[in-house]
Amino acid sequence: MEHTTVLVADHHHDIRKIICEYIGRFPNYRVIGEVGDGQDLMQQVRKLKPHMLVVDIDFPQCSGFQAARIVREEHLDITVVIATMFDDPIYRARALEAGATSLLTKATLKQSLETTFQFQGVVLGSHARS
Repeated sequence: MEHTTVLVADHHHDIRKIICEYIGRFPNYRVIGEVGDGQDLMQQVRKLKPHMLVVDIDFPQCSGFQAARIVREEHLDITVVIATMFDDPIYRARALEAGATSLLTKATLKQSLETTFQFQGVVLGSHARS
């Protein structure tokens, strides 16, 4: 079975756990790693080479905006999804400008992930690996 691999980065253990458990419900997606510290984020991205990175907007030492920018600048074939507590148009614009494909809100995390995965499933279908 082919999977779209996901790396989850959030400094709150409980949020990472919720995201990982929810991603586990999608048969074509597989979490291949979790990062709780921004210092290790890009090292893990380069090492694990996920198809998708779900990263907190306020991630210490490497924000979601910074991570998206680095992924774009290094031409890494990774979809970046930034997570935030606030659905703010300014954050959405900054996320897209940095290179993220979407911004999801933690307040409606399950619905946001489902919408993101349904949309990304079409885009990432060619990226899926076993």
